[in-house]
Amino acid sequence: MEILPMNSHDVPTQLLLAARQTANPLEPTIFHESWWLDIAIEGKCQFAEVVENLKVIARLPYLARKQHGLTFVVMPPLTHFLGPAIVEGEGKDNKRFLRRLDVTRELIKQLPPTSSCSIKCHRDVTDVLAFQNQGFRSAVQFTHEIHPQSIDAVWKGMRDKGRNGIRQARDRGYASSNIHRELQLVGGHRCGRCRCRGR
Repeated sequence: MEILPMNSHDVPTQLLLAARQTANPLEPTIFHESWWLDIAIEGKCQFAEVVENLKVIARLPYLARKQHGLTFVVMPPLTHFLGPAIVEGEGKDNKRFLRRLDVTRELIKQLPPTSSCSIKCHRDVTDVLAFQNQGFRSAVQFTHEIHPQSIDAVWKGMRDKGRNGIRQARDRGYASSNIHRELQLVGGHRCGRCRCRGR
């Protein structure tokens, strides 16, 4: 593991870089982790996977829904982005780029035939050429990432309006340690373990 020099101004960035170096490349975001997908999709997540030398080197989680005889691949509830997770391997930039293209094409081939497919890719997907090559339309959607830091630092860095909204939710009893209740409040959650109705 590489030792990263740290100074007081750059601690969050250094922690993020260190976390990424030790992270599982097949789970580049919290939304790719199995516990998240189990809760958000209630165990209905499907995966396109590419295996090489008996190891999974790429994974694309997705949610297929059927409605009125049509199949749609949609983003799961409460999941801001997914997209392909690929172990890039070794080599020069061009070799890794070509590998990503080939592997992404293999993942796309495994998606079910659909009437519509919507996948918002995570920050590590730096190009969408493989998707465009397979007839997908692409667009840019910017997001903001909060680097690892203490809760106090996050709270102090928030705007008054955001803090007030959180306080009001807490005062109205919306804050809970029950994940099923939290998901119900956000909407769309249904499960057999609790009495959630969703929307």
